[in-house]
Amino acid sequence: MLTIDFSDHKDVLIISLNGELIFNDMEDADRVIMEKISARPKVIGMNCKKLHSLDSSGLGLFIKFSKEAKKHDIKLVFLDITDHVSTLFDVSKLDSIFELMSEEDFRKTFFVP
Repeated sequence: MLTIDFSDHKDVLIISLNGELIFNDMEDADRVIMEKISARPKVIGMNCKKLHSLDSSGLGLFIKFSKEAKKHDIKLVFLDITDHVSTLFDVSKLDSIFELMSEEDFRKTFFVP
């Protein structure tokens, strides 16, 4: 099961994924996150710290989000990816396409006090 939490800070949005992003959870995740992308924040941090499982459908969804963000001139950064997700990114060569960062560095970079 997947739960999605959001944290807005002016033009910066953090989307936290908790659980499993697998085929069964795709439709809801797609709809909810696409709504957030259509709101056009300047930056989106996709926090994957608590994303325990990801399958090929989930990777496809990440690619879709990346393309949509780019189309709307939104910077999309994946935060605190787990070893499991990191391995999938590595094997699929997505680590060279996606921007990866720690949540701490993301906050230092994009949150202005």
